Amino acid sequence: MQNFVYMKDFYKSLKPKETEAFNIKTYFDIMFDTLNSMFDWEGLPESMPARFLEGYLHAFGHVSVGKINDVLYCGQGGLTGDVDAYGEGTEVLLTTPIGSTRGARSIDMVYGRNNDSATPDSILWLTVHYLSEIAISLDCNITYARLLPIPVVNDDKTKVAIEQTVEALKAGKFGAVLSDNILDVIEGDLKQVNLSDVKNVDRIPYLSRLFDDVLKQFYNFYGQNLQTINQGSQTNEDELHGMDSTSRILTDNMLKCRKELSEDLNRIFGLNTSVKYSRAWENEIKSTDARAEILEKEVENLEDPNESEDQEGAEGDDNDRTD
Repeated sequence: MQNFVYMKDFYKSLKPKETEAFNIKTYFDIMFDTLNSMFDWEGLPESMPARFLEGYLHAFGHVSVGKINDVLYCGQGGLTGDVDAYGEGTEVLLTTPIGSTRGARSIDMVYGRNNDSATPDSILWLTVHYLSEIAISLDCNITYARLLPIPVVNDDKTKVAIEQTVEALKAGKFGAVLSDNILDVIEGDLKQVNLSDVKNVDRIPYLSRLFDDVLKQFYNFYGQNLQTINQGSQTNEDELHGMDSTSRILTDNMLKCRKELSEDLNRIFGLNTSVKYSRAWENEIKSTDARAEILEKEVENLEDPNESEDQEGAEGDDNDRTD
């Protein structure tokens, strides 16, 4: 609880630029952890935790694996040495904080890819940027949608009296005004400045929807076909599940590359590793396959409507005979 209070006070103390950086880091941490949880590894040595193996793949697009002082590690690096017919290095370089090593690719060392193009998940940064910008807009609209008239007075005594009265109203407390001047101010029509506009509250739902759409796009890219419907939008079933298949393209390719990495680790270093989708992705695949089966049956019925009519006619004949 103390840590929660500390975080709340810490966030409130941040300056605008610091708040923006904090928001970016928060979104990045959540979404990077999401990517790191896509696959479940088994059989990796203690010196090479899955979170680091996955972290390098997502952040750099590739990972190098080799032995330093007879201990197997993964880390940054890449292909180096003489190139093959496709321009790729025939050696693998591994660099870690405790040392570095290099060796022949697929013989002494392993080079793993995040995807076929060995590229990092750069869309994460683009998504984080948009989410942070939307969060700033939300914060501004929430703040400036408050009904907050600012009284204009001519002396400090009246200023203090009004501020104390406003605080008492916010707290639901009864209080008396000690300034005689305030009567003159009120009777003379109290002047106010309005820097906010309550109509700004109408923009908040649109920003919230935009936030959801950006987040949905990110997860759709990585196999989690989020089903969110904005009120007032016309969305049919086909549109709702339109990315069921396309959202599998990238993730299936990523799994293929990891299985190739697992096979190389087993062959070169005598391990018994395996990799598969984690439970959240497995559940999504099962749901997608179930929806695909239902859709396939509906398409079959549309292609052969006579079959359905024949069945209905047969049922009618049976009923007639019963009567």
